Amino acid sequence: MDSEASMFDHIELMLLDESVEPSDMPLSFLTAITNNFSEDQTIGRGGFAVVYKGLLRNGLSVAVKKFYDTIELSDEMYRKEVQSMMRLKHANIVRFFGYCADTQWKMFKHDGRHVIAEARQRLLCFEFVPNGSLDKYISDMFHGLEWRKRYQIIRGICEGLRYLHDENVLHLDLKPSNILLDHNLVPKITDFGLSRCFDDNKTRTVTANLIGSVGYLAPEFFSGLISFKSDVYSLGVIIMEVVTGIKGYCEIEDVLESWRKRLKMPMGDALEQIRVCVEIGTMCIESNPLNRPDLRHIIELFDEMENMRLVTKTTSSLGTQGSDEHDSEETIASAITDEKREKLSVLSTLPKYLPFAFLEDITDGFSKERQLGRGGFGVVYKGILSDGYTIAVRRLLRFQGIEMKQFDNEVNILMELRHKNIVNLLGYCHEVRGTYVQYKGKPVFAETSEQLLCYEYLHCGSIDKYIFGKNHELDWHTRYKMIKGICEGLHYLHENDRAPIIHLNLKPANVLLDAAMEPRITDFGLSRLIGEGNTRIVNTHTPGPIGYMAPEYRYMGEVSRKVDIFSLGILILEIVTGQDNSTKVDFIDHVCEHCMEGPQIKFMYPSLEPELHDQVELCIKIGLECVQTDRKKRPTAGDIIRKLEEGTKLGPTPSRENITTEIGKPQMFSFELLNDITESFSPGRLRGTGGFGYVYEQGIPHGNEGAMAVKRLKEKIGISPKQFENEVHNLSRIEHRNIVRLIGYCDEIREILSHGKNKNDPPIREHIQERLLCYEYMPKGSLDKIIYDNLDWHTRYKIIEGICHGLHCLHEGQQDIQIAHLDLKPANILLDSDMVPKLADFGMSRLFSLEQVYILASKPMGTIGYIAPEYLDHKKVSTKADIYSFGIVVLEIVTRKQCPRSYADINAQHFIHHLRQNLTKDNYVKSMYPALEADCLQQVKLCIEIGLNCVEKEPTKRPTAREIISMFNQKKDSSRSGVSNCIVNVIEAWLSRLPWHPWPLTLLRQT
Repeated sequence: MDSEASMFDHIELMLLDESVEPSDMPLSFLTAITNNFSEDQTIGRGGFAVVYKGLLRNGLSVAVKKFYDTIELSDEMYRKEVQSMMRLKHANIVRFFGYCADTQWKMFKHDGRHVIAEARQRLLCFEFVPNGSLDKYISDMFHGLEWRKRYQIIRGICEGLRYLHDENVLHLDLKPSNILLDHNLVPKITDFGLSRCFDDNKTRTVTANLIGSVGYLAPEFFSGLISFKSDVYSLGVIIMEVVTGIKGYCEIEDVLESWRKRLKMPMGDALEQIRVCVEIGTMCIESNPLNRPDLRHIIELFDEMENMRLVTKTTSSLGTQGSDEHDSEETIASAITDEKREKLSVLSTLPKYLPFAFLEDITDGFSKERQLGRGGFGVVYKGILSDGYTIAVRRLLRFQGIEMKQFDNEVNILMELRHKNIVNLLGYCHEVRGTYVQYKGKPVFAETSEQLLCYEYLHCGSIDKYIFGKNHELDWHTRYKMIKGICEGLHYLHENDRAPIIHLNLKPANVLLDAAMEPRITDFGLSRLIGEGNTRIVNTHTPGPIGYMAPEYRYMGEVSRKVDIFSLGILILEIVTGQDNSTKVDFIDHVCEHCMEGPQIKFMYPSLEPELHDQVELCIKIGLECVQTDRKKRPTAGDIIRKLEEGTKLGPTPSRENITTEIGKPQMFSFELLNDITESFSPGRLRGTGGFGYVYEQGIPHGNEGAMAVKRLKEKIGISPKQFENEVHNLSRIEHRNIVRLIGYCDEIREILSHGKNKNDPPIREHIQERLLCYEYMPKGSLDKIIYDNLDWHTRYKIIEGICHGLHCLHEGQQDIQIAHLDLKPANILLDSDMVPKLADFGMSRLFSLEQVYILASKPMGTIGYIAPEYLDHKKVSTKADIYSFGIVVLEIVTRKQCPRSYADINAQHFIHHLRQNLTKDNYVKSMYPALEADCLQQVKLCIEIGLNCVEKEPTKRPTAREIISMFNQKKDSSRSGVSNCIVNVIEAWLSRLPWHPWPLTLLRQT
């Protein structure tokens, strides 16, 4: 009791004398003044602690912050927190009175048993601030606190935060609820539970956990980057809230007009304060931390304004007041208008950071009408500025990879690059935004990162619209100018001192033309922004770029300037010949055989002067030298420019064996290599056996390709080597997210010695044809391993959708070939590490005869139940046979039941009949997924409906893959629009309580 009485005396003395230092407080004392931490004395809760009101003997109060037992607060971290708070004393900082660090042994119930464990108690004691937190006082400009009080609060918060920063303390959770107001409405910053004490020389750190409150956190916070400028951003949001009642950017003119309507005369001083506060707030919420002011500069702006007011008042008292308040207002408004006009002018000419809201506005909300193009990296929109100037805005897809700081640094480097043959990067945006997304059938708040690049807009578009076909004939002089300009632009990218850049995606669509038909390379530097790994993934999964990718880059992931030279070579050959490499499997063979002779050059350019024929031939030879397999033999961009300027030839045409002729084709592997990486096709490497062959996993890594699956075909194929090669090339062109990628193949005849029937017989020489296919390896294996187990519905639904998209790609996604799978079953559907389904074993009908496919597929080895009746009984082949198989797979995925197998397929029909009778019953569906919500049960019913439609006996009654995808899309649209009004109202009510949200409430109903 004596110690408690002594503590009462000490803390009461602290309330009277600010020089008394904080001290250690016993747990018993804090327990007593909070009535054993009673709920009745709770005044606040946060993510780390509960705050209680402590009552002293003299009737005064203190605030006691008790950390949750579950918070992992190390002794060292707690000690640092206490030390930092003990030295903080300022009029705008909540005063720290003391701390408690107590350890007790307590009995807990764990797994049904009582155990004794150590319980740590961590508490902090502060002054009690009677008027509560600032968030209770924020209102719009027409209600609530008068301007004088608002200005006092803003100035006080800035003073308190400057003090913290001068003491090397970061707040990290600055928001209105952490700013308390005393009886005179003096603001006091509180809640340092999130702070970190910095060394004098350390101005930023990376925190392992992102903590704080969304809406007040700086954009870079979400990349784990923290500095004093993070607090400045939060301060800016608070200033804008105090002035206007809302968070975010506001037009100064609008704010002044609103306050004008409320203020009483005279109001010149108040309007000037409002203008300065809005300007400061706007500077503080800049997305780029480097553009935000520090607290010393902010205080200087306030002091400068107040000193000017004193000078004005002194001058006025001497009788020199020459203008009325109206003139003052006009001067302010005029200055603001001039400033705004100047900003627009600067925007149209100088590179800079551009806010997302601004880019959204100039692209009409990224509308379809403003789309200029779409590629693997994102969508390009036309942005129209208020002065009529047009820019191109590329909205990048979201890639995992570099952090915000690195992205910003790379963009700033790219914006410094200037050359007549590259498109100028004018500006960029990198913001983290809050939005609602659908997750498990519910709208969920999520943070999304938006990355946008702004380029100058070139009205003529890309060269692919001009160089191909007879409808877009260009004379040789223009084509030669294009070739030379592209080479000069690429040379600048490769050799500039600021940031040597490898393009990695050079193709006609990425070369634009200005009004003088001068070529300008665009999309450079994306590999620096999203990472070379992501660039390669995009290029290998997007139709078009494959034909321009150097073999060492496509297959091995090796990156060098010579990768761009290969792409340049293809581009040069296309410009010279006017032919698109993607339309010819043997494009380079065709160039070598048909485009080198004089008569052919004359045919391509009939009106060309004979003396320029050598120039055409020179460009063809340069192109062929660029596409040599050995990258060391390819010239540099500088070499090419010199040759073009000198007009000399490069000597003899590179030999055919040195030229990569397989543009966009799979790699040909030797049998020796495949035998080596599968450990001589050992049983330990065997991963599956099917009707068409044996599948082995690569054991020894080959290059950077990662693991491959090697399929050794076991049946003799009745087509010629040339036919086999062509069909494999056709299959390799199929690039789709839900199709297993064909990496390469082997087609060799090898000689082996076999023993005769008798021991004494001499060995017999035999020739065996080895045909193998190499696919990307799927780590999760095949679908049949998991669908009959406890896989959640959301994953099942995603798998069904993915299979359908893959099937649509086979049936309709290729320009000149249609592929019927003819053996679709769970064992031929593989899963990647993200559970994305990928169809395997497609195209066997093109490598084997249909008779062979039928015999192999109809063997009683697990496939029968998936074969369509018309195919099984009458050998009728169509894509509708695949739809039947898809229907069986869908029904198996939904029901978790395997379709019974029999050679006559009778059991499969019983299986379908049983499902038709039961799956349409609501109770049956609910019994399969008892915990599933209503929206998701609708997905189940949709899949059942699709599955049953697909297994109709009459093929014409089955839907196509395209029609099934349309059904899925319609379901998504109805789910978005069918969010119940009740849910929407609840969300809107919750949002309306927030001081700010980053989108209009009406968008919730629109989406």
